[in-house]
Order: sequence, then structure tokens, then C-alpha cells
Amino acid sequence: EEMRLRVLGGKDRLERWRARVLLGRLTASLAKLRREHGEQPKGPAPPALPKLPLPPYVRLGVDRFEQGDGEGYHRARGAEDGSEFCGMMVGGRRHGLGSVRWRDGGEYHGDFVHGVPHGQGMYVYPDRSQYHGAVSNGCPTGVGHLTEPFGERFQVRYDGTGPFSSPPLDKREDPPEPFVPVKAESVSFTKSPMVERRPDGTPFPNNHPHDYSHCRDVTGRICWARPPLADVPLWNAAEMRGKICVVMRGPRAPGPAVNYNVKMHYAQEAGAIAVIVCDRDPKGRFSTLPRIEEGAGVVMPDGKVFKCTIPTSFTLFRFLDSCQEGAMARLMFAPISGTCDFHIGPPGWKIGSIIIDRQESKVGLSKEKATALMQEFFAARKGEREVEERLLKEEKERGGTGDKEFVTGSLLNSLNPMG
Repeated sequence: EEMRLRVLGGKDRLERWRARVLLGRLTASLAKLRREHGEQPKGPAPPALPKLPLPPYVRLGVDRFEQGDGEGYHRARGAEDGSEFCGMMVGGRRHGLGSVRWRDGGEYHGDFVHGVPHGQGMYVYPDRSQYHGAVSNGCPTGVGHLTEPFGERFQVRYDGTGPFSSPPLDKREDPPEPFVPVKAESVSFTKSPMVERRPDGTPFPNNHPHDYSHCRDVTGRICWARPPLADVPLWNAAEMRGKICVVMRGPRAPGPAVNYNVKMHYAQEAGAIAVIVCDRDPKGRFSTLPRIEEGAGVVMPDGKVFKCTIPTSFTLFRFLDSCQEGAMARLMFAPISGTCDFHIGPPGWKIGSIIIDRQESKVGLSKEKATALMQEFFAARKGEREVEERLLKEEKERGGTGDKEFVTGSLLNSLNPMG
């Protein structure tokens, strides 16, 4: 109880962090003792948090694969349709989990079978509407969800015979659920100058001191990178500005390695205010301190020298679903472990938290509702002006203007949008 009070009413942030750590350790120890003695916790069990759905383009493939020409993970451009593709290939065809963007701006992220979208996925329309659901031979099928650019969500049904541009058989409003309040653990990236490489390309040990000058607390909306590995310039760069960018670690071996620097660079170029890298391994844990290199010699694929200027953190796979698209989140960092009598993790580590408070989903008006609302407003204003004109006419007939001054004739008509 004393630790709880310290967490809530600590004099400063450092004292509250210490109390929170001690409270967690005490709670875990108490639960262990109860289990050993066969005691059951008193009171009702805390409600379990609902399992949050993952975006279809961040699911992990677990099958083994060979990396080679036309096999494994590739970044390729379609010769016929000019499309861009990032994902798994078999026999030179798109097969497995991947992302593709066509010339018209449409995107698909999800499952491919023999070169065709098939399975579960998300289609992004050129107007930025999004369809989430099942896909059969490149066509939406069954019941899915359509989110319009204004944020309004609908439940839609397709028969699987028409392209994504075809109208659904059924469409009804289906407001999204409120965001789930969660807190996820993370560890900050430390940065350093470029480390020399051995002849085989592996780096020598990095003995540079930890540098966390880029880390600061930030608040912003979460936006998943598209494509999720952020190994190419982000396709949703226009939506990323001013938001916290979430990317996936990978691709996994034996796919071509993508340096953290590249992911951070493309997020910065898109205008993100912070980057969260999610581990791809369900059994992963915080075992090594993640590092990024910057400065002279660290040249990006676009020819620019990389310098990290925004907060960056690494979180585990089990916290993946905490990064809810569109939620307002706080990325907070504790003091460096081993300083100021603060000890969380190995010395020199900087621990962070991803906090999502209770909030409603961000939903706006659809174009149809917005148009109907505007028409209703203009109709009401037209009725008010007709009343004003009638009162003005009656006042003139009585030979006065009363206490209210009315603007006459042509000006009223010119201001009336309904004609």
C-alpha cells in the first residue's frame, strides 16, 4: 500500500519510477508465495484485456524459406503494371505475406497465393479508404470492414466476383470500439558513430559510450508504416507527419538484413515524431541493447547521411497489439539505469513505456453525412432569412425599423447559398 501511494504521489518523476518498480517486484513475489502455499488471491479476478486485432500486414510468417533468385523475401517492381512489391516470393511469383502498390495509388497488404492476393488482407484505395477482410483470387469476399477517409467505419459484404472497386452487396454502419488502455514496455535505442567492419562485413565491438540525446518524451497518434518493414520510402508518408511511426523488425533470416538506420531514416523523412520498432519473434526478450549508427560513413539508399533526431524505442512481440492504429499514445523514458540510484535493467540502458490512456476511437463524418448536414444547415438559414425579410416588410409598412436593423434586399439574397 505504501508503494501504491508513492506511485501516485511521488515528489518527482524519479521517485515515482522507483516506487513503480518496487511495487511490481512486491506484487510478483506475493503472487509467487501464494502459489507455493496453494492460496487463492482474495477478491474478484481482474478483468482480462480483450485481445486486440493486428493489422493484416504485420502478421508473421513462420514457415521456413530459402533465399535466392525469385525465392524468399524480395523488393521488386512489376515489369508490366509498374507496381512495387515487398514481400515473400516462390518461383519468382508473389507468394506468402507481402505488400504491393500499384500506379493508381492503391495498395494491398496481406496474403498472396501464386501471384494473386488471396487470404486475409487490407486494401487501401487511392482515396485512402481501407478495406479489411478476406480476399479470394484478388477480389474481396465475405464480410469485412470499410473505413472511409473521414474515419467512419462500415460493415460490408462481397460475393468475391468483383474487384475492390466494385460496390458491396450490403453496407451498414459499424462504429469502431474505443481504444483499449494499455501500457507496453520498451527500451531505447542508443546511437553512436559508425563502427569499423571486418573483411566479412561483421562489425567490430562497439565501445562507444551510450548516447540518448535523441530520446525525449513525446505524445502523438500511432501510425503503422506501410510497408511495415519500412525498408523502402514509406508509401503512407503523407499520413505519417506528426505521428509516432510503428515498424516491424526484419525481414527475418535468411532474408536480406535491413539495418535499423534505414527504418529510422525513412520514418524521419516522412515526418514522424518518434519510431517504435516491434520485434518479430514471439519468444523474444530484452537481451541486447539496440543500437543505431549515424554520422560520416552512414549513407542511406537515397544518398543522404543519416542522423537520428527523434526518439526511438524497441518493444517485444507480445506488446505488438498494444500499438493500436490511430490511438493517442505517450512514449516516456526513465532515467538511464545505473544513474541517480536508478536501477532497471543492465547499467546504461534507458527503459521506456508506451502508454495509451482511455479514449474513444477517432471517427469523423462520412461525405454523405457531411453533405446532408450542410444542406440541413443551409435550409435552416434560408428559413431564418425569410422570416427576417417578412419582419422587415411588416416594419416598413408600419413606418419604422424598430430596435433591430435589417439589411435589405440584394445583400440577403447574395448571402443565401440556396438561391
